[in-house]
Amino acid sequence: MRQVLVTVFFLFSKIFYPVLLFEDKKIRMAGAAIGAVMVIGLTAYGLMNPPVYSAEIMSSNEKHSFDDTCQVSLADESYGSVKIIYEKSIETYMIQADFRHAGETVLTVETLDGGERVRSCDQAGYV
Repeated sequence: MRQVLVTVFFLFSKIFYPVLLFEDKKIRMAGAAIGAVMVIGLTAYGLMNPPVYSAEIMSSNEKHSFDDTCQVSLADESYGSVKIIYEKSIETYMIQADFRHAGETVLTVETLDGGERVRSCDQAGYV
């Protein structure tokens, strides 16, 4: 909620500060117009390029054995994409997810033994 209030304050201040600070009507109008164009442009950019939240969901271990030849998927692809990556620093394979929006979906992992593991997954990467 705090981020929303800060954003609303920024939007209004970007438009109205030139109006409140300057006395000349032409400068006021130019400042308000430039501020409005910037607010509209940044809003359009934010809507066209939504943020992506990346999370490493699980790593390969004795309990969950997989490598880059295994398949991994989300039940609802609108939540984002998942892939198996190799993390050099810890020398193991990990499932990385790039979420586009919040919510819960189902993660399906094909293991090395040919079985499938199906788990509930949310944006924070909790499985």
